[in-house]
Amino acid sequence: MIKKIIKRILRLVKRILIITVAIVLITYFIYNLILTICFEKISKESESDYTNPVFSDDVQIHLVDVGQGDGIVITYQNKVVVIDAGPMLHKTAMKDYLQKIGVKRINALIITHPHQDHFGGLDFILCNFKVNQIYTTEISSNVDMSPTERFHLTQYNYIISKYNRINNYSKITSIDCKDGKLSHLSFEPLEFTFLGPIKDYENFNNNSIIVRMDYGNVSALFTGDIEADAEHDLVKAYRRSGLLDVDILKVPHHGSHTSSSQEFLDIVDPEIGLISCAIDNDVWHPHKPVAKRLKEMGITLYRTDEGGSIVLTIDGTNIESSSKKGDYKSGSQLSSD
Repeated sequence: MIKKIIKRILRLVKRILIITVAIVLITYFIYNLILTICFEKISKESESDYTNPVFSDDVQIHLVDVGQGDGIVITYQNKVVVIDAGPMLHKTAMKDYLQKIGVKRINALIITHPHQDHFGGLDFILCNFKVNQIYTTEISSNVDMSPTERFHLTQYNYIISKYNRINNYSKITSIDCKDGKLSHLSFEPLEFTFLGPIKDYENFNNNSIIVRMDYGNVSALFTGDIEADAEHDLVKAYRRSGLLDVDILKVPHHGSHTSSSQEFLDIVDPEIGLISCAIDNDVWHPHKPVAKRLKEMGITLYRTDEGGSIVLTIDGTNIESSSKKGDYKSGSQLSSD
């Protein structure tokens, strides 16, 4: 009797496994087909159909409320630079925001690193906008990855490679600052300088692209999810050059205690800090030590969990915003209010 029950259970488990594998394969086939159709369609469409309006004669930095993830849009006249694509949980958030403000072409799409909360909406962006160039970072085989991170990296590489192949391998630039030579991106007088990663790290987050923006006398630093080790190396590499001294800082790693070391903040010395995180996020970003440091330094804070999408307007000298300013509570304190 017991043997019969065991056999039935084993047959049931086998059927479940077969059905699961079949569902995964069918899902992959459908997803692959949809991506192929979308990528080929948009690659063949007329360039004239993807002309941006003139957004403003000033530079605008949009910190988009994508939930627990990163998504930044920078506009200047008819140029658009996007840094990160939001999380998988809100895959359409960046696409919807870009369409809302009238974007049709992305001149530069920078994915700081292949964590799902930074590239989750990448496929929706590539299927809906002309993208001139994608900037990405290569992840070494020495990087310490969880099975989930490895799966997401595989997914990311699959999307990037398919898009690149359909566009005749002309769309992807890998950022590597390990030899000390800095790459630049220019929409004169709006300039971008890639400062990192400056070496291969075992920690996934530390391999994030770091990019500095300059417009007139105003500068900003976008840092992905770098942590204290990468911050220390950046300070060591650029302390004398002044390249880390900026007015606006995208606070690293959503305000996590792993990042925003005092050493790093002292060198950057920003007037404004931007934090992208979800309200009541379960990791309690920003963390108390970081919020305390920002407050003690008198840094004006804008955060998406309190103010929704944030817009800063820069005329080359001044920085203005009608967005709600954030306070210095940690995510845990907000959750308990």
